[in-house]
Amino acid sequence: MSSYIGWPTNVNQIIYDETSTEIGSGALIQEESQNGTLIQRNKNGFVPDIFKVVMLFDYTEKDSNNMTEIDRFIEWYKYKAKYGSVPFEFKSLITSSDYYFGNNTIYQITSSAVPSKEGLNMKVSMTWQSLFVGTITIPTTTAQIDHIGAVNGRLTIVFTEQPAVYPLYSDFTITINDTTFTKTSFYFDGDVDVIIGFAEYTASGTYTITVNLVYTTSFVV
Repeated sequence: MSSYIGWPTNVNQIIYDETSTEIGSGALIQEESQNGTLIQRNKNGFVPDIFKVVMLFDYTEKDSNNMTEIDRFIEWYKYKAKYGSVPFEFKSLITSSDYYFGNNTIYQITSSAVPSKEGLNMKVSMTWQSLFVGTITIPTTTAQIDHIGAVNGRLTIVFTEQPAVYPLYSDFTITINDTTFTKTSFYFDGDVDVIIGFAEYTASGTYTITVNLVYTTSFVV
């Protein structure tokens, strides 16, 4: 069994005309017969379709987390798709294929994502391949926050278990003494710990950090 994730929130799904498709790559294998003649036959198993995908993402308009559309895509690519190791669900690019799954298909990114500036957008080129659907299980376990801890400049969030879907900074609502939290770094260790950096406070005092309006701790400067 395998699992897959969804497309990132507030990131467009427009595939541009520069995208190309390769069907049947690796479908045939060549063998030598007993009399020395080379013959070709169909390869057993599923043969994925290959897509050289081109998409455009805005890099000017920021959301409430100070992230642009290209920021949201890259964060998803790094921390949820894990540079392509985790498959994702997306609208079917070829709807007549044998692996057609409702209106969507399961894909995997098999190359690096290459952004380049184009006007007010970032053009991202990457390679996708379709995956055989078979039996797919969507993770249903949602890890809860066990506790949080903080020192000046660093917040640590500890889950009760490893999350089924890797967390992003945008998953958390964070305030410090009732003021908007400003992130300087974000790190998930792949297990249960998330570490988020923030600008160190220089004025002495006790500062209260609240996460998702429920979990609270404090640190002293």
